[in-house]
Amino acid sequence: MNFQPDILQQYLANKSSVSADRVHWFDEIDSTNDFIAQHPASHGRVCLAGLQCAGRGQRGKQWQAPSMSSVLMSVGWDLQARSVAGLSLVCGLAAKQALENMNVSAVSLKWPNDILLGGKKLGGILVEVSGRKAVIGMGMNVDLGNSIKREQFPLATKLPWTDLATNHYQLDFHQLTAELIIALTQTLEQFVKEGFDYFHNRWIQAHHFQGQIVRLEGVDSIEGEVTGVDHLGGLILKVAGVPRVFYAGEVSMTPVGEIT
Repeated sequence: MNFQPDILQQYLANKSSVSADRVHWFDEIDSTNDFIAQHPASHGRVCLAGLQCAGRGQRGKQWQAPSMSSVLMSVGWDLQARSVAGLSLVCGLAAKQALENMNVSAVSLKWPNDILLGGKKLGGILVEVSGRKAVIGMGMNVDLGNSIKREQFPLATKLPWTDLATNHYQLDFHQLTAELIIALTQTLEQFVKEGFDYFHNRWIQAHHFQGQIVRLEGVDSIEGEVTGVDHLGGLILKVAGVPRVFYAGEVSMTPVGEIT
């Protein structure tokens, strides 16, 4: 598949997107996040790549995908005076909205930064912040190819992973990318105005593991029932009958089972 930046920019221009004239495309790059972080005028700027050689995920994991198999992008944003609390969760909602705009169903989220399709990992988000400047990295599996390629590029996740093609979604790559950029930038604009509170209930409704027993793995392994997230985006678990809050960066989450 040949990516044509002009087609993407036209999609964005037609929607009056802030990013319409701020898109950079690379066939191959070390890290789209690094490119945006190093750009002096990063607000609304988008970096896209066919292949990342040093893509990153949460907690230092490597993000791997075959060339042109995924949407690999980063967007810069000026947070102004807004706290970063809940930002990765909000970006997940933007990805969910973009997919639903493309008629993709059964999309849900996993705290704090995963996008799921049919309960399997479809994509992930990495938010990096320096001062008031945020860089939001997003990877979305479109068509990871045959089993040989899948073995060569094992995505680091505790959940089974999937792509859009496996689920019989043959989407226009340019339009999907445009929808992701538009949903993300519009959501970021709202986040800067309103903060996470504006998205709080909507995110809980989108959480795949709401009401389930999960295991949080950090320094210790803790099991509890997911009862929601607090107003800073922290995961609330009921552990031995007592609510406890956990924040991104401390733990990873693996589902154990449903409450019966």
